[in-house]
Amino acid sequence: MTKRNGVLLLSVPFVWDEHEQPFDFARYTSFGLTHLLNTHGFEVLDLKKVQADFSLIFQLINIYLYKVTKNRNPYVNLITTVILMSSFNILGVLISKLLPANSDLYLNNIVLAVKKNSKR
Repeated sequence: MTKRNGVLLLSVPFVWDEHEQPFDFARYTSFGLTHLLNTHGFEVLDLKKVQADFSLIFQLINIYLYKVTKNRNPYVNLITTVILMSSFNILGVLISKLLPANSDLYLNNIVLAVKKNSKR
């Protein structure tokens, strides 16, 4: 239970592959998070959408590549990561600088909220 005027810092995935299986139960939109927090006595001070640009697409490609190329040999995994995945990350960052952001498609929500009231 958060005390009155207590601060909450929350990071919630939005667009990501199914992970932490079988315990990955929900994706929360910025609107859903704000509603839930307000309903439970919090005031949202700040909400940031992380990676709301074209680099998100390259991040999703990277997680796909990681999962389909994962090998029992750690050296093969290292080479794959360094050569293939890092190249996609760099390309994604460069292309995202040229294209407009999209605040509807993003990787994570980061929320800073404060507890407004308490039953105590």
